[in-house]
Amino acid sequence: MTTDDVLNGRAKWCVEHSRCEAFSSALPDGCVNLLWLDPPYFRVVDEEWDRAWKTEADFLAWLRSVVREAARVLAPNGSLYLFASPQMGGRVECIARESLDVLNHLVWAKRQGWHAKAEEEALRGYFPQTERVIFAEPHGADTVALGESGYAAKCDAARAEAFAPLRAYLADEIVPTQVRPSGHRLGAPPQPLDADPVRLEIFNGLFMSIAEEMGVALQNTASSVNIKERLDFSCALFDADGGLVANAPHMPVHLGSMSE
Repeated sequence: MTTDDVLNGRAKWCVEHSRCEAFSSALPDGCVNLLWLDPPYFRVVDEEWDRAWKTEADFLAWLRSVVREAARVLAPNGSLYLFASPQMGGRVECIARESLDVLNHLVWAKRQGWHAKAEEEALRGYFPQTERVIFAEPHGADTVALGESGYAAKCDAARAEAFAPLRAYLADEIVPTQVRPSGHRLGAPPQPLDADPVRLEIFNGLFMSIAEEMGVALQNTASSVNIKERLDFSCALFDADGGLVANAPHMPVHLGSMSE
């Protein structure tokens, strides 16, 4: 299995062992959903791969080229996690901001490590006990990605599927004419139609789920503490005449009171 097999749908995964520069340059634009980059930290360990650059400037220039290439291959709604040492965390974040929108600068606190063996009293500075993780996304991911990823279209399709039984039911119930039973007085209110109890239960669940989703949307978008934290609200659906159709159980004391 190769990377080409994964990109063309012939395989779900593969393992590639190569330099990141050559590997990423062979990828097409916007094909990666998640990038987890853990590059060298520059002279943190006594290994050749961490000391391949003479100066910090050389290291940061190399890292800048890697991040730019990462921004190119990221999908519109993709995510990047970029690791860095505590000494380099600020500069690495600035490099990431040149090509991406940084969402968070995470501090990974490590309870175990070489710092546990250090004589803290003999140190001039604090021994580093953390690593930094930069979480970033492509520019405009909060708006552009919704359309390019097909998320909005999938929501529309799911919404249409959820309401398909309701539309079919209403289509069956709407008839061009009604035959009045014998003895029916002209002008009297129409007699209720016989309803299928199974369908009634289905639509009861549909309407109740709509009212519950209204509450979730209200809580997530509200700025009021009473609504967002105390959850002091209720949501319900009404018909064209103001009759109560479904009342979500957000605030129990409100149940039934909305029909008055």
